[in-house]
Amino acid sequence: RKAAQDISFVRHVFPVEMGALSMDRAKMDHYHYRTIAEALQNCLPGDTIELGDGHYWVNESELSINFPLRIIGDEKDPSHVVIELSGTVAWNGDKGFVEGVTFRRPRMNLDEKKANELIRIGVGGRVEFAKCAVEGTREKVATASLSEFKECGFLVKGKLILNDSAISNVQGNGVECMNNSSVSLLGSRIVGNSGLAVQAEGNVSLFRDDDEKIAIMNMME
Repeated sequence: RKAAQDISFVRHVFPVEMGALSMDRAKMDHYHYRTIAEALQNCLPGDTIELGDGHYWVNESELSINFPLRIIGDEKDPSHVVIELSGTVAWNGDKGFVEGVTFRRPRMNLDEKKANELIRIGVGGRVEFAKCAVEGTREKVATASLSEFKECGFLVKGKLILNDSAISNVQGNGVECMNNSSVSLLGSRIVGNSGLAVQAEGNVSLFRDDDEKIAIMNMME
């Protein structure tokens, strides 16, 4: 418990509203960072990244998290803390926890067809999202382009827990579950997407609020 309260275990990232991108890294306080990617480079397993109110741009095509990590925003209103994702958050680590954060796909040039999953839970990855929101590209995509423009909220190969969270505005499926993955939906909403709420390939375990386990196979059939 003492270690968990040590300030060295908490990494603070400044939002763009505070001029984070123009800050001089050499003049910043210890354990404070300009970007989430920069904070991740200095994190150790079990650390916490703390995000204040504002926007955080993630321009990397893939932001990988390969160890236990907590990301904490505003547990009362996730719309106050917004991560603008150009690419994908690839979560491969165990014991992940995210609270009070909105993950949003910014306005895109649909002709480039660069859309993909916003968040991918890799094999062996286990993450709980509590009081979070995942919002896809808001532009409507022509039906003829859907086969080329592929987007989903979560691509799950490991274990995902959605607790009091929401997935919306995705130009595709809310959650895509791969073989042998597990998804728990606890008081969460998957609405306003152009595809299915949940699509499964192979054997998938889905847990509802009542903890009843449901075996799903090829929901598209």
